[in-house]
Amino acid sequence: MGSTSFEDACSPACSVGEAPSSTFVFVNASRENDAVPVEPVSLKTPADVTASADGKDVYVVASSDSDDHTLSAFSRDSVSGALALTSVITDGGNSYGRTVDGLSGANCVTHSPDGKHVYVTADRYDNGSTKTGAVSFYSRDLLDGALSFVGVIRNGDSNGNRTVNGLDGARSLAVTPDGRHVYVVAYSRGKDAVSLFSRDTSSGVL
Repeated sequence: MGSTSFEDACSPACSVGEAPSSTFVFVNASRENDAVPVEPVSLKTPADVTASADGKDVYVVASSDSDDHTLSAFSRDSVSGALALTSVITDGGNSYGRTVDGLSGANCVTHSPDGKHVYVTADRYDNGSTKTGAVSFYSRDLLDGALSFVGVIRNGDSNGNRTVNGLDGARSLAVTPDGRHVYVVAYSRGKDAVSLFSRDTSSGVL
C-alpha cells in the first residue's frame, strides 16, 4: 500500500518542540454557558474543532460524562476571526424532523473538501460498560454554514450487503482530497482498525 497525501483530521498540526511559523496573539474565547443570541454555548468537555474550507464557519464537538453530546456551529468574522454561535445540534435532538444520533462520545470532526458535508466520529458508551463506535454525517449550507443531520453508521450496522466492522472505539477520520473515500481510525479492547468507506459526493452518505 502506498503512502497517502492527506492527514488524520484530528492529528496535531505540529509536535512538541517544533518552532511556530508565526506569532499567535490571543483575540477572544467562547466559553461554556456564555450569553449569546441563540442559546448558551454548549462546550462542556470540547474534544475537537475544524474550520470550513471557505473559512466562513467553525465547528466544535463536545461530549461530557453527562448527557451533553453536541456539535456546535459558529460563524467566523473573516477580518478579526471572532466567532458567533449560530446553532447547536444535540445527540437525541431534532434536526429538521430527524432524530440526531451518533454524537454520544463525539471526539473528532472534519469536513469534506467541497465543504458540503461534516463528519463526526464518536466513541459511544451504552449502559456505562458496552463500548461501540459511530460516524455521523451532516449536510452543510454553503451560504450560512447551517448543518442538518443526514445519517449515522454504527459498528455492527448493515451497510449495503456488508456488516460494518472496525468502528468499535472510533477516534478519528479523514476524507480524501477527491472526496470519494473516508478513513476511520478506531481502537478498543485489542480491536484496533482502520476502516474504509466510499462516499457519495452528492449526498455525503457513506
